[in-house]
Amino acid sequence: VKELFPSVKKFMIGRPLMANPELVQECQAYEVCLAFGKEWNDYSVSMEKLKRFHDKLLQGYLVQMNGDSNNVLFKMKELWGFLGRQFPEQEKLVKKLVKSNKIGEYEELTERLFQEIR
Repeated sequence: VKELFPSVKKFMIGRPLMANPELVQECQAYEVCLAFGKEWNDYSVSMEKLKRFHDKLLQGYLVQMNGDSNNVLFKMKELWGFLGRQFPEQEKLVKKLVKSNKIGEYEELTERLFQEIR
């Protein structure tokens, strides 16, 4: 992006970072490849790391919001608006997850999603 827009000094990466929590590591890996003249191999997000990120965020919200599962569910479903893009082959399951109304159902569906993509 820097090469395409050399006059731009700063970039906002909030939404792309929500869609791919490993974006910074991908950029760093890309820079290393360039520095050593190696070919970029399209670094892909590890689903295990993504699941750990998701689970840690979910648990953090539950603690921070004193177990208010409705607000936690709202926040997590909002996250899937970004994360869901990484699961094009699981679109139906992601839609079902986003429509869930109970935290237990949500947790069940996210577990199922991560199991199916392994």
